[in-house]
Amino acid sequence: MIVTAVLLLPGLGVLLLLMSRVEDWLAAAPGAARHARSGRRHPLRLIRGGASGTPARPAARSSTHRAHAA
Repeated sequence: MIVTAVLLLPGLGVLLLLMSRVEDWLAAAPGAARHARSGRRHPLRLIRGGASGTPARPAARSSTHRAHAA
């Protein structure tokens, strides 16, 4: 029984140290977000062609063309 305790003691010590480090890591204040850390700024484009001023899709056809399509 003493042999088992002596063999398990180093493992439990390492586990205690590891859990202490994990607890400190989880309790630490979060740093800047990854996208905020990069020095480059990229514009957010939600609509295709919105930044260049060109329409995203071609202009609609005339209503007479649509009337004949039906």
